[in-house]
Amino acid sequence: MSENRTNAAAAAEAAPPMTMAAAVRPVVPQKNLLGFANVTFNGALTVTDFKVLQGEAGNVFVGMPSKAIGNGKYSPTAWIKDGDMKQRLTDTVTDAYYAAVEKLKARAAALDGKAPSRIAGQLDKAGKQAAAHNAALPEPAKAGRAKNAER
Repeated sequence: MSENRTNAAAAAEAAPPMTMAAAVRPVVPQKNLLGFANVTFNGALTVTDFKVLQGEAGNVFVGMPSKAIGNGKYSPTAWIKDGDMKQRLTDTVTDAYYAAVEKLKARAAALDGKAPSRIAGQLDKAGKQAAAHNAALPEPAKAGRAKNAER
């Protein structure tokens, strides 16, 4: 059995370092939630729904994926035991978060004052169409008291 442990330790030392790539989706901040991340390990395994969170001191850190277990409580679905790997994960995700935020800022600056909001225009147009449609509908018939009418 000790031979298997020795072989496993030797294989771990000989293995190339693990690669991590993160894709981050910033969200409108809700309490301390800043976004979500998917992380791909060695190009082979993707773990979804890491949380990008902001601490009380303003620091950004990574929350592990979790699922609701009832009564407003959550249970982690994955966790990292190795401190060095946790730090690498945090660095990878926070770097990707800041890059995604900068990309959004650049897009917003490019659009600033140059183009009206397409979504606002679409909502306005849809609202007018709905109002016209509703105005063309006949008035609903008022229901009388059927039980009293039968007696």
